Amino acid sequence: MKKRIIILSSIIIIIDFIVPYCWIFCFNANSFFGTIFDYYDILPLSFFLNLIIAFVLYLLKKHYVRFFIINAFVSFIIMWFLFAWKNKENACYEYYSFSIEGKIYEISKHKVDGEFSIMVENKLLANSWNLKGWGTTKVKNDTIHFLSIDSCQYYIYGDTLYNFEGIDKIKVKKVY
Repeated sequence: MKKRIIILSSIIIIIDFIVPYCWIFCFNANSFFGTIFDYYDILPLSFFLNLIIAFVLYLLKKHYVRFFIINAFVSFIIMWFLFAWKNKENACYEYYSFSIEGKIYEISKHKVDGEFSIMVENKLLANSWNLKGWGTTKVKNDTIHFLSIDSCQYYIYGDTLYNFEGIDKIKVKKVY
């Protein structure tokens, strides 16, 4: 009986890892916003799906309910740390940081599809960022050209950002 419990628990946890991993990193790996949103959407979805299965099994076979309830919490915690680590180590993004008049800006650039976004720190709310702009990039030699939706054009050469909001040169720091 204990061997059967261990096998069933292992199968449930493996399924909980394979499905979100394939969704996030295989099917949507080329989408700049897709990876971010799916990562934060798929984990709660997996958690609640386990609880729904537990409720259905509660009505049918009460013996398996505890496996899905325990699995909902255990797999959520493990997946959170594993996917957060994978997302952090994901080499698909480049980040640049700079400040203007005490405001901290961050540019995140997706290496695969060339999309970027610029976020500015919101001083009113702790750990909160507002979207400043987005668009596409073109890389020529050592220069990254940012072509934003509002037709603003600026570029990074070396560790300097040029033509951002009418400012000639701004030192940027690549965030690793």
